[in-house]
Order: sequence, then C-alpha cells, then structure tokens
Amino acid sequence: MRTIAFIDAGQFRPMIVNQRLQLNQGKRFDWHRFKYWMDRICETPLFDIHYFDCISNTPSDGRENFHQFLRNSLGFQLHFSELKEKRRSCPHCRANYLEHEQKGVDVGIAIHMLKLASANAFDQALLCSGDGDFAALASHLRDALGKRVIVVGWHNGVAPALRDVAYRVIHLEDFQEKIVGDMPEHDVYDCEEESYLESR
Repeated sequence: MRTIAFIDAGQFRPMIVNQRLQLNQGKRFDWHRFKYWMDRICETPLFDIHYFDCISNTPSDGRENFHQFLRNSLGFQLHFSELKEKRRSCPHCRANYLEHEQKGVDVGIAIHMLKLASANAFDQALLCSGDGDFAALASHLRDALGKRVIVVGWHNGVAPALRDVAYRVIHLEDFQEKIVGDMPEHDVYDCEEESYLESR
C-alpha cells in the first residue's frame, strides 16, 4: 500500500514538538527516529514525505539549517508559503506590536493531497496535523477517491471533526520512547527563534 506523509510545520516545528512531549534536559525529538517510526506505523516504507512550512522576510540561520537537514539528510520535499506580519494593538495598554501569522500552509497541504490523490499517487495519506480544516478533505478523499487518511497528532490537538473522518488517529505522546533521543553534542536549539540545527 503506497503511503505519502504530509507534515504541517505549524504543529511539528522543533520547539513545539519538544514542548508537547515535555522532554527532560538532554533529550529531544529525533527526526531520524520519527521517519523510521512513520514507516513502521504504516507497515510499509513511505513513498514520499512532504513538509509544509512558512518563510519570513527575516529568516534565521537555524531555521534554514533545519530545512536543509530535512531536505538533504531525510529526503523530505519542502514546500513554503509566506509568513505575514500583522500589526496588533493590545486591548489593555494600547501598545502596538507585530504578530507573525502563518498563511497558506493548510491550503498548500490540501492542494497537494488532492492533486496526488486524484493522480492515484497514494493509497493512504499520513497527515501530521490535527487541524479541523482538513476534515472535509479527508472525507472527500475517503468517499470519492477511496483513500485512507491516517492522522498523527496530539491527545488534545486533533479536532473532533477530523477525528471522526480519519481512518485512524495516532497520538505521538503514546510513542515517545520511539521518537525521542539524546541531544547530540553539536546540536543547536534556539527556542526564541524556533530554530534547530542538527549536525552529524
């Protein structure tokens, strides 16, 4: 059975994953283990892995190195949309501030899933996102095209609408021992910049 994975970086960025798993010092989410784990979960090697993220006008070296790691070391296909800045005003103190808003990632995932499913490029999709916006897509892929959608997310992070139409829902917290490893000596992890550099 051909399987393609689609990863939403908004829910799987390194800082977010490490916080979700509540890792102890010296431990971190291991992307090599995660890739191997996805193969095992699907009971067949993944045909392809697509990672969807956004880029800003002021990219960090850490984020760029992380993307290179996914592309060059793991063979992920990367897709980018724009990270937009919106000026906000605090309702309490009226101070102005800039807020970054991820735009286009969900649309990009949906377009690629539908395009590949219509071309019969996969039998099942491994959707690494709990966003309820994907519920209608998952339902269409199942009912109109006969495709399975397996959702990988967090216990409290999968929308009920998506859970209802998924072929299967997998919670990453239940497999922590399979996807967590020791922090390598040469890793650089900057929470403030949400950047991650893996050097092997």
